[in-house]
Amino acid sequence: RITVPTLHVFGDDDGCIGPELARGQERYFAGRFESTCLAGAGHFLPLERPGEVAARALDWFGAAS
Repeated sequence: RITVPTLHVFGDDDGCIGPELARGQERYFAGRFESTCLAGAGHFLPLERPGEVAARALDWFGAAS
């Protein structure tokens, strides 16, 4: 099991990696893990939704302190 803290952000309109692949992945993690889906977003989240990606990352790192 993966012990590295992991934030997984994905789009529900990703044409490369379907959001169904995110289901159940938490079982592979022993460390802190969070998965969140951005509605209407595709595969290139930092380009499509930079503000939302940055906000989620800042929340994630802030919660770790």
